[in-house]
Amino acid sequence: RRATSHNAIQFLLSKNLNIQTVLDVGASKNTWYLQRVFPDKKHILFEPMIEFKDKTEKSYEEIDYELHTVALSDTDDPNGQMFYNRHLNDVDPDYIWCGVVPKGVSSYHGCTHPKRNIKITTLDNFLSDKKYKKPYYLKVDTDGGEMSVLRGGTKTLENVEVIQVEATCDNRIWNHISWFNDHGFELWEIVDHLYINGKMHQVDLIFVNQVLYKTISTDLKAKKERIIQDESK
Repeated sequence: RRATSHNAIQFLLSKNLNIQTVLDVGASKNTWYLQRVFPDKKHILFEPMIEFKDKTEKSYEEIDYELHTVALSDTDDPNGQMFYNRHLNDVDPDYIWCGVVPKGVSSYHGCTHPKRNIKITTLDNFLSDKKYKKPYYLKVDTDGGEMSVLRGGTKTLENVEVIQVEATCDNRIWNHISWFNDHGFELWEIVDHLYINGKMHQVDLIFVNQVLYKTISTDLKAKKERIIQDESK
Protein backbone atom coordinates (compact mmCIF):
# COMPACT_ATOMS: atom_id res chain seq x y z
CA ARG A 1 0.00 0.00 0.00
CA ARG A 2 1.01 3.60 -0.54
CA ALA A 3 2.37 5.69 2.34
CA THR A 4 -0.55 8.13 2.55
CA SER A 5 -2.69 9.28 5.45
CA HIS A 6 -5.79 7.84 3.80
CA ASN A 7 -4.29 4.37 3.31
CA ALA A 8 -2.71 4.29 6.77
CA ILE A 9 -6.00 5.06 8.50
CA GLN A 10 -7.88 2.55 6.36
CA PHE A 11 -5.37 -0.11 7.37
CA LEU A 12 -5.79 0.73 11.05
CA LEU A 13 -9.57 0.57 10.66
CA SER A 14 -9.16 -2.91 9.20
CA LYS A 15 -7.43 -3.81 12.48
CA ASN A 16 -10.45 -2.69 14.52
CA LEU A 17 -9.38 0.87 15.22
CA ASN A 18 -12.22 2.46 17.20
CA ILE A 19 -12.68 6.23 16.74
CA GLN A 20 -15.73 8.15 17.92
CA THR A 21 -14.63 11.78 17.50
CA VAL A 22 -12.04 13.50 15.29
CA LEU A 23 -10.05 16.38 16.80
CA ASP A 24 -8.59 18.33 13.87
CA VAL A 25 -6.17 21.01 15.05
CA GLY A 26 -5.21 23.23 12.14
CA ALA A 27 -8.10 22.18 9.92
CA SER A 28 -7.57 24.90 7.31
CA LYS A 29 -10.39 24.61 4.74
CA ASN A 30 -10.82 20.87 5.32
CA THR A 31 -8.97 17.60 5.89
CA TRP A 32 -10.39 15.54 3.04
CA TYR A 33 -9.10 12.11 4.05
CA LEU A 34 -10.55 12.42 7.57
CA GLN A 35 -13.85 13.43 6.03
CA ARG A 36 -13.70 10.35 3.81
CA VAL A 37 -12.72 7.72 6.37
CA PHE A 38 -14.83 9.12 9.23
CA PRO A 39 -17.95 10.48 7.46
CA ASP A 40 -20.27 9.40 10.29
CA LYS A 41 -18.18 10.72 13.19
CA LYS A 42 -18.22 14.16 14.76
CA HIS A 43 -15.34 16.41 13.66
CA ILE A 44 -14.14 19.10 16.06
CA LEU A 45 -12.25 21.62 13.93
CA PHE A 46 -9.77 24.14 15.32
CA GLU A 47 -8.79 26.84 12.83
CA PRO A 48 -7.92 30.36 14.00
CA MET A 49 -7.71 31.82 10.47
CA ILE A 50 -11.19 33.25 9.97
CA GLU A 51 -10.39 33.65 6.27
CA PHE A 52 -11.10 29.91 5.89
CA LYS A 53 -14.48 29.96 7.65
CA ASP A 54 -16.83 30.07 4.64
CA LYS A 55 -14.99 27.38 2.70
CA THR A 56 -14.73 25.17 5.77
CA GLU A 57 -18.43 25.39 6.50
CA LYS A 58 -19.28 24.55 2.89
CA SER A 59 -16.87 21.60 2.83
CA TYR A 60 -18.41 20.07 5.99
CA GLU A 61 -22.06 20.57 5.04
CA GLU A 62 -22.76 16.83 5.08
CA ILE A 63 -20.68 16.02 8.18
CA ASP A 64 -21.42 16.53 11.87
CA TYR A 65 -18.87 19.16 12.88
CA GLU A 66 -18.03 22.11 15.11
CA LEU A 67 -15.69 24.89 13.99
CA HIS A 68 -13.76 26.79 16.66
CA THR A 69 -11.58 29.79 15.81
CA VAL A 70 -9.62 29.56 19.06
CA ALA A 71 -5.87 28.89 18.79
CA LEU A 72 -4.40 25.94 20.72
CA SER A 73 -1.00 25.88 22.42
CA ASP A 74 0.52 24.93 25.79
CA THR A 75 -0.68 28.03 27.62
CA ASP A 76 -3.85 30.03 28.23
CA ASP A 77 -3.79 33.64 27.08
CA PRO A 78 -7.01 35.49 26.21
CA ASN A 79 -4.84 38.26 24.72
CA GLY A 80 -2.51 36.11 22.66
CA GLN A 81 -1.02 36.93 19.28
CA MET A 82 -1.04 35.14 15.94
CA PHE A 83 1.56 35.77 13.26
CA TYR A 84 0.37 35.00 9.74
CA ASN A 85 1.54 35.21 6.16
CA ARG A 86 -0.58 34.73 3.07
CA HIS A 87 1.17 32.77 0.30
CA LEU A 88 -0.05 33.41 -3.22
CA ASN A 89 1.07 30.58 -5.49
CA ASP A 90 -0.18 28.31 -8.26
CA VAL A 91 -0.59 25.30 -5.96
CA ASP A 92 -2.91 26.90 -3.40
CA PRO A 93 -3.63 30.62 -3.78
CA ASP A 94 -5.49 30.60 -0.44
CA TYR A 95 -2.74 29.06 1.68
CA ILE A 96 -2.11 31.04 4.87
CA TRP A 97 0.73 30.20 7.24
CA CYS A 98 0.21 31.13 10.88
CA GLY A 99 1.61 30.59 14.36
CA VAL A 100 0.48 31.66 17.83
CA VAL A 101 2.49 33.09 20.73
CA PRO A 102 1.63 34.65 24.12
CA LYS A 103 1.23 38.41 24.37
CA GLY A 104 4.55 40.24 24.31
CA VAL A 105 6.50 37.68 22.27
CA SER A 106 8.01 39.46 19.27
CA SER A 107 8.30 36.59 16.78
CA TYR A 108 7.26 33.03 15.95
CA HIS A 109 10.22 30.72 15.29
CA GLY A 110 12.12 33.81 14.17
CA CYS A 111 9.41 35.03 11.78
CA THR A 112 7.98 38.52 12.23
CA HIS A 113 5.03 38.49 9.84
CA PRO A 114 1.90 40.61 10.43
CA LYS A 115 0.01 39.62 13.56
CA ARG A 116 -3.43 39.91 15.11
CA ASN A 117 -4.84 39.34 18.59
CA ILE A 118 -6.41 35.97 19.32
CA LYS A 119 -7.51 33.86 22.26
CA ILE A 120 -5.10 31.02 23.04
CA THR A 121 -6.00 28.02 25.18
CA THR A 122 -4.89 24.43 25.69
CA LEU A 123 -6.60 21.36 24.29
CA ASP A 124 -7.11 20.03 27.82
CA ASN A 125 -8.83 23.19 28.98
CA PHE A 126 -10.97 23.44 25.88
CA LEU A 127 -12.23 19.88 26.33
CA SER A 128 -12.63 20.07 30.11
CA ASP A 129 -16.39 20.76 29.96
CA LYS A 130 -17.14 19.01 26.67
CA LYS A 131 -19.00 15.70 26.36
CA TYR A 132 -17.65 14.42 23.06
CA LYS A 133 -17.65 10.68 22.50
CA LYS A 134 -14.34 8.90 23.01
CA PRO A 135 -11.86 7.67 21.87
CA TYR A 136 -10.38 10.40 19.70
CA TYR A 137 -8.37 10.66 16.50
CA LEU A 138 -6.08 13.68 16.98
CA LYS A 139 -4.57 15.45 13.97
CA VAL A 140 -2.21 18.39 14.57
CA ASP A 141 -0.94 20.61 11.76
CA THR A 142 -0.02 24.03 13.15
CA ASP A 143 2.95 25.22 11.10
CA GLY A 144 5.63 24.44 13.66
CA GLY A 145 3.56 24.66 16.85
CA GLU A 146 2.63 20.98 17.01
CA MET A 147 4.55 20.11 20.17
CA SER A 148 3.05 23.09 22.01
CA VAL A 149 -0.44 21.83 21.14
CA LEU A 150 0.44 18.33 22.34
CA ARG A 151 2.01 19.56 25.59
CA GLY A 152 -1.24 21.37 26.25
CA GLY A 153 -3.21 18.18 25.72
CA THR A 154 -1.51 15.51 27.84
CA LYS A 155 -4.70 14.69 29.74
CA THR A 156 -6.61 14.45 26.46
CA LEU A 157 -4.08 11.90 25.19
CA GLU A 158 -5.46 9.41 27.69
CA ASN A 159 -8.49 9.15 25.38
CA VAL A 160 -6.64 9.28 22.04
CA GLU A 161 -6.09 6.20 19.86
CA VAL A 162 -4.12 7.82 17.04
CA ILE A 163 -2.05 11.01 16.80
CA GLN A 164 -1.19 12.40 13.38
CA VAL A 165 1.29 15.26 13.40
CA GLU A 166 2.94 17.23 10.61
CA ALA A 167 6.72 17.43 10.71
CA THR A 168 9.10 19.29 8.43
CA CYS A 169 12.48 17.68 8.05
CA ASP A 170 14.23 20.60 9.72
CA ASN A 171 11.97 21.15 12.71
CA ARG A 172 12.45 19.92 16.24
CA ILE A 173 9.65 17.38 16.40
CA TRP A 174 12.10 14.65 15.36
CA ASN A 175 13.82 15.21 18.71
CA HIS A 176 10.60 14.41 20.56
CA ILE A 177 9.89 10.82 19.49
CA SER A 178 10.63 9.68 23.05
CA TRP A 179 8.04 12.20 24.28
CA PHE A 180 5.34 10.28 22.42
CA ASN A 181 6.65 6.99 23.84
CA ASP A 182 6.57 8.43 27.37
CA HIS A 183 2.93 9.46 26.82
CA GLY A 184 1.81 6.03 25.63
CA PHE A 185 2.29 6.12 21.84
CA GLU A 186 4.48 4.36 19.29
CA LEU A 187 5.44 5.60 15.84
CA TRP A 188 3.43 3.54 13.37
CA GLU A 189 3.97 5.11 9.97
CA ILE A 190 5.51 8.03 8.08
CA VAL A 191 3.18 9.28 5.35
CA ASP A 192 2.47 12.06 2.85
CA HIS A 193 6.06 12.74 1.85
CA LEU A 194 6.44 16.21 0.33
CA TYR A 195 9.50 16.95 -1.81
CA ILE A 196 10.73 20.41 -2.77
CA ASN A 197 13.45 20.69 -5.40
CA GLY A 198 14.09 16.96 -5.12
CA LYS A 199 14.64 17.04 -1.35
CA MET A 200 12.18 15.63 1.18
CA HIS A 201 10.76 18.64 2.98
CA GLN A 202 7.79 17.43 5.02
CA VAL A 203 5.97 14.33 6.22
CA ASP A 204 3.19 13.36 8.59
CA LEU A 205 3.97 11.06 11.51
CA ILE A 206 1.28 8.66 12.68
CA PHE A 207 1.51 7.42 16.26
CA VAL A 208 -0.81 4.80 17.72
CA ASN A 209 -1.70 4.07 21.32
CA GLN A 210 0.72 1.48 22.73
CA VAL A 211 -2.11 -0.95 23.52
CA LEU A 212 -3.35 -0.78 19.93
CA TYR A 213 0.24 -0.97 18.67
CA LYS A 214 0.84 -4.18 20.58
CA THR A 215 -2.42 -5.74 19.38
CA ILE A 216 -1.72 -4.96 15.72
CA SER A 217 1.94 -5.99 15.94
CA THR A 218 0.99 -9.32 17.52
CA ASP A 219 -1.58 -9.91 14.79
CA LEU A 220 0.90 -9.10 12.01
CA LYS A 221 3.56 -11.32 13.59
CA ALA A 222 1.13 -14.24 13.78
CA LYS A 223 0.13 -13.69 10.14
CA LYS A 224 3.79 -13.70 9.06
CA GLU A 225 4.44 -16.93 10.96
CA ARG A 226 1.45 -18.60 9.27
CA ILE A 227 2.76 -17.57 5.84
CA ILE A 228 6.21 -18.99 6.65
CA GLN A 229 4.66 -22.25 7.84
CA ASP A 230 2.52 -22.54 4.70
CA GLU A 231 5.51 -21.92 2.45
CA SER A 232 7.55 -24.57 4.25
CA LYS A 233 4.97 -27.32 3.63
